[in-house]
Amino acid sequence: MCGPYGLWKDPDNLKKEWEKVSKSISHYDVHIYFNEGTLEGFEARQLAEALTRAFPDVTSEIYDVPVVGPHTKPNVEVVIDKKALGEIMQFLQINRGELSVLVHPRTGDEQADHHRSALWLGEKVEMSKIFFDAWNAKHGNRPPKHG
Repeated sequence: MCGPYGLWKDPDNLKKEWEKVSKSISHYDVHIYFNEGTLEGFEARQLAEALTRAFPDVTSEIYDVPVVGPHTKPNVEVVIDKKALGEIMQFLQINRGELSVLVHPRTGDEQADHHRSALWLGEKVEMSKIFFDAWNAKHGNRPPKHG
């Protein structure tokens, strides 16, 4: 067995099981973090705009995210189509400079999306323990239901 969904428990049905699990991913969020009051805010915005110009068919508008919810630093967010994840990650790897970037799926499970399933480029930014303590108290620490 491998991972929280146990996809390896039945290797003969791996593709079928993955298709079921992957339906829970509606899209991916890209968060480009910066230190407030520094040039990084401008750089984060430039990177987000470059991303949406390079991939207009698979990105949405740009959002300015303050210190809110699980985020302990301000960031610029871009929503991307899940089928573009590989190409977007390559673009971010090459173009992020010194910025920290979080890419995570949207499955409805905030805990898993921002921790277990998170992909980081650069230095990892700590998530809000208070937010996740409240999330766990309300929802428990469980993976989303599938199929």
